[in-house]
Amino acid sequence: MIHEPVDIERWKALFPIEMLREEIRQLVPQWFERDHGRPPRDYSEIADWVEMALPHTDSITGPLHVAMLVQEREELREQVPFRNPLPTDVFVLGKGEPARRDVTKTGGLPCWPRERPWPRTAAGEPMTFIAQFNFFDSLDITGPLPGELLLLFGDQTVPNGGYHDDPAAFAFHWLPAGLDDLIAAADVPETAWTLAPYYGEILRTVDYTYPEDHFEQWFRARVFEIEGIKIGGRPYWVQNPEFPDDRFLCVLGSNEAALNRPFAYVNTPEPLLPASTHFWPSDKSAVIWGDSGSLYIFLTADGKIRWSEQCY
Repeated sequence: MIHEPVDIERWKALFPIEMLREEIRQLVPQWFERDHGRPPRDYSEIADWVEMALPHTDSITGPLHVAMLVQEREELREQVPFRNPLPTDVFVLGKGEPARRDVTKTGGLPCWPRERPWPRTAAGEPMTFIAQFNFFDSLDITGPLPGELLLLFGDQTVPNGGYHDDPAAFAFHWLPAGLDDLIAAADVPETAWTLAPYYGEILRTVDYTYPEDHFEQWFRARVFEIEGIKIGGRPYWVQNPEFPDDRFLCVLGSNEAALNRPFAYVNTPEPLLPASTHFWPSDKSAVIWGDSGSLYIFLTADGKIRWSEQCY
């Protein structure tokens, strides 16, 4: 394997779902008193708060998120149907540069050949390296591809990132495996948009179709169709589905790490924000698509990349 596998049993043990729920039950009365200047009279006064704040499967960034996904699926499997499985490889992030240059990652130093010209905007300015996907561990899902690595560069001056298939917004480059004469950090051109490095550990799992007849809460769909950084499976559409005639390759979700907890990333044992932080801010050095959205990447029958950015 190219990617390190996710140790899912470790993260389930560190983040048991009942422990997370009890934390919320203890915290909500404190939040109520902070906002109202008095404690709640009884549980009925905070019941809606508790229901909204209880942890549920969110977009997958770090160990907490993937532990929630697996445990919620285990709980629900006897209650609702899990239909139409499709295999998917989901990435749980580590912070910093990886040991291997060619793994799936965002920001930092790309797996880019030293002698190959750096991608540039229409105005001749260097584009920002945003992310790379390595499909080697996922070829049984995707089938044959134009290359094993897909690198994404962006023009930070395009308003709102272009949203849909804007050729000025992004440049996609396929590369083969086994490259060794790679660009050095000192040779990466400076850009106005700087992204810190994060790399992915891989978890092979499954996407299902969302059983809408069993849930009223839209956010429960993410238990079935995974949101985050992944290859294959089903796209979790933030808005409306697109590109019905093209092949879904991968999606680059926003970095939504739980920065106020241990192991916001697989290699950060200490919280990156105070544990008392209620709603943690996004990591400003990471990839965030608008209001916590995603970039969806498709391949046409003639080998062209199509993409769409959607956010909440």
